[in-house]
Amino acid sequence: MTDASVLAYLYGTDEALPLEVALRAGPLSMTLRGGHIVDLKVAGYEVWHGVTFLYRDPDWGTPEPVFQRIVHEVDGEGFSLQLEGYIPTQPAIDLLLTLHGDLQGTVKLQARAVPRGDLLANRVGLCLLHPMHAMGQALEVEHADGRISRSTFPKQVPPWPPFTGVRGIRHEFAPGNWAQVRFQGDDFEFEDQRNNADASFKTYSRSNNMPRPYVLRSGAAIEQSLTLRIEPAVVPLDPVPAQARAVDLHEYAEVVRMPQLGLAIAPADAQASPLVQATLADISPSLLHLTLALPEQPVRWAGIAQLLSVAGARLRLDITAGVTAASLARLAMVLRDTGITPESVAVFPGTPSLVTATREAFPGSAIGGGTSHFFAQFNRMDDVGPADFLGFTVCPIVHSADDTAPMAGLQTLPSLLATARARYPGRALRIGPSSLGARSSPLGNQPASDGTRRIALAKRDPRTRGLFGAAWLLGHVAEAARAGAEAVSVMSLRGDAGVLDETVDGLLLRHPTFFVLAQLARLKPLQSVTVSNATHVVALASACDDQAHWLIANLTARVVDLTVGGGVPARVMDAAAWQAYASGRAASPWQEFRVGQAGVLQLDAFAIAITSP
Repeated sequence: MTDASVLAYLYGTDEALPLEVALRAGPLSMTLRGGHIVDLKVAGYEVWHGVTFLYRDPDWGTPEPVFQRIVHEVDGEGFSLQLEGYIPTQPAIDLLLTLHGDLQGTVKLQARAVPRGDLLANRVGLCLLHPMHAMGQALEVEHADGRISRSTFPKQVPPWPPFTGVRGIRHEFAPGNWAQVRFQGDDFEFEDQRNNADASFKTYSRSNNMPRPYVLRSGAAIEQSLTLRIEPAVVPLDPVPAQARAVDLHEYAEVVRMPQLGLAIAPADAQASPLVQATLADISPSLLHLTLALPEQPVRWAGIAQLLSVAGARLRLDITAGVTAASLARLAMVLRDTGITPESVAVFPGTPSLVTATREAFPGSAIGGGTSHFFAQFNRMDDVGPADFLGFTVCPIVHSADDTAPMAGLQTLPSLLATARARYPGRALRIGPSSLGARSSPLGNQPASDGTRRIALAKRDPRTRGLFGAAWLLGHVAEAARAGAEAVSVMSLRGDAGVLDETVDGLLLRHPTFFVLAQLARLKPLQSVTVSNATHVVALASACDDQAHWLIANLTARVVDLTVGGGVPARVMDAAAWQAYASGRAASPWQEFRVGQAGVLQLDAFAIAITSP
């Protein structure tokens, strides 16, 4: 396989991966990835998650900077780095980033951005990320007026920024070991990015309380800087042991309830061909999840009834606008005449009066409230009404389309559901429909995408069609199950996040996500699996007739070795197996083999495995 074809099988596109350069400033190591500084660590402890300079447009889109010249010099155990380029806005913004790291573990980043013409912005400036695992760790915030706030990184997800007017932050990244950052050029603000399924806390310039969008004037330079410093350790720091390449799986750590598994459908799917319908039967989701913009939206309900029958599923119905008691009553009558009784009906926004009206119109259905958008919008709602269940969606590319963000964001689901339970005890929680791309945006117009490039907040993300998307899907369902979600809806039958595509000549293309969904539907009863490195591997297990079945995904672009026991039969879907299937040389994307007596199963990048220990 050529490099381009490998990328296409993994990521659904042959778009090149960003250049990575390792950097070191004394005890502080980090990586330049594209135009971002990431993974800032001391002795294996992640001190900061990343540093970058961002422009957010009036719809909160985030175009990636383009750097045309990079100068990197090593100075002993320090470095100097200069990046010159532009942000591809209309008109463009010229950008110069200068970094210097020294032997003592101090890094200074200076940024200068100059618009080539007037343009609007919601935000522009430096952004610092703290890792999500800092939850509960001590921090001190120096404010612009000189005050010091002493607190901890929040465990539950706060809906609004807990710290404003920030000039500096000092935090304990390991017992007795502290680091600090100071900002210049603007007042900064601190928020919890778990609200948008990002595994980090973010400090950024220009408060959300200030007017936006605002005008960037042609030729008017924006100059900001930040200084990172590792303080002398109070307690000697033992290095984090290097992570072993082999990952151990331990079966039956706990029994978890498999959420009702939903697949998103659209009104257009009512005209699905017999071939699509037959293929849908192979997935057998518990729910088909249909979203209507208005109760009166035209739908060929007989076709929807046929899809439900073929799939052996029930209907989850969401209505996102224009809901009145009268329109709900008319919709309920149409569904009764078609023979459809929805398993559940959710109305957004779920005000008390609309939830009550929905319950009267659909007395045999569970009634939902919450939001059709992200947890941030859910977390900021004042009244969700007397709903039976509450819902929100997940999109892991709201802020960044970097390959590491979606997989790291899987770790946020337990925090989101725990926060929702604390606010609304006793309510069932449902997630979705969720996918890598953003189905819609509450923030404004979404950036244009042809589905071949990674673009933050876009509807179409190419990785949906690759093994990356399949691994993310398994991780998303596994984390939702462990967090106790009642239902989780994912992807879509066809379309931007489709598990299927139809070609112009009538051929049906099944993407890797299709095959993972088909396997997930068979995992009953469900048991969680303890994984020695949960950031690299995710696994679920099911025991039926005293026979265990594991479904495992490599969440990384690197090879991992799984310790599963000698002689175990396995099937693996990786880039090589997918190439054989896509080219017609194999009837299945699963390559069958038996694990050797050493008991190690090697999984390539984003590979999926089914084993029977």
